[in-house]
Amino acid sequence: MQGRRSSPSVFAEPLFLTDKTLIPKSVRASELEHIGGAVQSLSLRVADEASIQAIARALPDRPNLRRLGLRFEAPWTGELSEGMAALQSHCAQHAVELWVELALGPESDAFSVLAGRDSALSRFVEFGRHLCAAEFKVRWLVPLVSELVYRIEGLHLLAADEGVDLCCFRTEQELSPDERLFVWDFIHYGLLGSKRASLSGEQIAYYEELRQHFSPGDCGGLAGIRDILEVVRDGIRAHASRLMAGSRPVPIKAGRAMDRVLLIGAYGGEHIGDIAILGGVLCRLHARYGTTQAVLMSQRPAHTRHLVPMLDVPVKLSVEEYDWPQIRGAIDEVDAVVFAGGPLIDLPKQLVRHLYAVSLARRQRKPFIAEGIGPGPFARWPSKWTAARMIRMASRISVRSSDCAGHELVEKLEVEVGPCPSFDYLETRGAAPNRLFESEQADIDSLLEASAGRPVIGLNLRPVGHLFTVGADGEDPAEYTRRIEARFEERLADGLRIYHAMCSGDRKPCFVLFPMNAIQFGMSDLLSAYRIQRLLGHDVDFRVWQRDVSLDGIVTFLRRVDVAITMRFHATIFALSQAAQVIGIDYRIGKRDKVAELLDDLGRGEDVTRIDLLTGEWLADRLGALKRP
Repeated sequence: MQGRRSSPSVFAEPLFLTDKTLIPKSVRASELEHIGGAVQSLSLRVADEASIQAIARALPDRPNLRRLGLRFEAPWTGELSEGMAALQSHCAQHAVELWVELALGPESDAFSVLAGRDSALSRFVEFGRHLCAAEFKVRWLVPLVSELVYRIEGLHLLAADEGVDLCCFRTEQELSPDERLFVWDFIHYGLLGSKRASLSGEQIAYYEELRQHFSPGDCGGLAGIRDILEVVRDGIRAHASRLMAGSRPVPIKAGRAMDRVLLIGAYGGEHIGDIAILGGVLCRLHARYGTTQAVLMSQRPAHTRHLVPMLDVPVKLSVEEYDWPQIRGAIDEVDAVVFAGGPLIDLPKQLVRHLYAVSLARRQRKPFIAEGIGPGPFARWPSKWTAARMIRMASRISVRSSDCAGHELVEKLEVEVGPCPSFDYLETRGAAPNRLFESEQADIDSLLEASAGRPVIGLNLRPVGHLFTVGADGEDPAEYTRRIEARFEERLADGLRIYHAMCSGDRKPCFVLFPMNAIQFGMSDLLSAYRIQRLLGHDVDFRVWQRDVSLDGIVTFLRRVDVAITMRFHATIFALSQAAQVIGIDYRIGKRDKVAELLDDLGRGEDVTRIDLLTGEWLADRLGALKRP
């Protein structure tokens, strides 16, 4: 159903919202007579038709009332009552804003609704459709409790599809630090970021207060014009430092020990794949140079500190905010600067800091190492120019594929070609990974319930941005990208259906989507999961792991799948490292990219395609051909 824009009532009325916990407050309809007539906003719990009748009788005596919420904690079935219609008529005549509030329970799951399973939420959805058809404004109330934290995105997407408003609110339940960070990220980059245009001023004010409550304090993001000016200012400083430092690399002396190093890279926006890269780089540095301590610079330290405990490495690691004073202080205390793997791409704010850190090290005759990097792509020439000047100062450069060695940024430099450092770390995970949470093991057991003897297909899908799209040919790149992405999703769903039909009755496949990135920063894989589930309905057995999963959690899960369909580069690496057969999908539209490079280097080029070239028939054919060795 197409969503309709609704205008919410003020959230912060004293009766509607308590001061301490921001819990939406309501009273029983039977208590209405005890509330003063001057109150302008009410939220009343409705249990039955008698409640409706009591409210209808009381409203004429309340000329000051301007907002009325009817709170349902369970859905009604059947047609709407005459009392509801009478209330609606009265509110329309007397300019009272009327809302129907549906209080969702901790078991609510949008994916279950899309799959056609009966639940309290599916009954609320049906009830809401009756209400919307009768032109009531409907709001879902979602408590921020542990059971629902990782289901927030799905619930918001379902609410938008159903044309209803959704309000997340705090409760007295204390969330874990990881859960609080996840909620903050969803509010900051989701509700107040990509979804901001769909919110009213009152909603924005409400969620800004909620964001402040969950804020980790040092996890900010980009801020438009301010960041552009900051990049220009910092770029001047970085290039001035480079000119004073010179451009020749500092040679690494044979047998030189590097006990303490400074790590730079695309950290702060990382997911578990990037943390595996970090683990591999640390293992290499420890083995090659005897490194025992490292300082990692991150643009979002709280996020990085959340991920770092997933690593089991022989190097003591601390995380600092990637800013000028921290860079200057760290350079004096370390033996070298290391670009710790991953993408060297068009991130202007980070690139100027990289150049500054490397220049300071060069002035102190400390080497700079680029370990296991992937250069490009670059959409802006100043970023490419900055990256080129930085990489020329590298004492040693290793890249993660043969295609990377041919990139124009490094093609004229001496480089070593080897596997992505994440492979190094994943080799250390052993038979029983020691960073697996008990809750994740329970998740995996639940996700794979009743799948014994059936093909288990893991999927990692991700949304696609338009910055690096090729081939729009005069069209708006964002619109073109979304059109190609939507076509890809339809074709992928068709491929899953075709393969499902190919399998015999007791060997029907079980598809499980696993997120490598479940947060909004970096684009949440759960958005793609929702779109595929919406297309599939209940045609096939499609399950979604709704969690911000740990590194060892993904490793443990992938050991139980037969084939993995992967879009993210590191989902491909993780699956390969655990001996799953892999079908890769390059998500860069119009041009071959890193997933194809990886599988080509391994001699598996027939098992990879591009997002704009995939067909359902090809996918079903590859699924039928691959089996776990």
